[in-house]
Amino acid sequence: IFATVSTVFDDNDHSEIYSLDLRNVSALTRLANNRGEVSQLQLSSDGQSVLYALEVPWDEQTTHDPSGIYLLNLTDETIERFGESLNGDIQGYAPIASGGVYILEQWQ
Repeated sequence: IFATVSTVFDDNDHSEIYSLDLRNVSALTRLANNRGEVSQLQLSSDGQSVLYALEVPWDEQTTHDPSGIYLLNLTDETIERFGESLNGDIQGYAPIASGGVYILEQWQ
């Protein structure tokens, strides 16, 4: 699992998340396409999901992909957002073994 950043579209950063099967390097699969910069990719211990942070500039945020912490389910490719009600900047996060995520926020 890895992310790329492209400035091809409208001079704005777009990040894509891909999976690559190292046994078959031609099997590249795009899992997500986000407006903004993806960082802090973390694969779950069971290999079924990926947590990541998405940073979108304030003037480009939409209801579709605002800044935040996201969980990408690798089995059905659904994406869930954590911390929708936060009012500050997300500085980092840590997954909880029993489920969920701790979010480190800086109040604005």
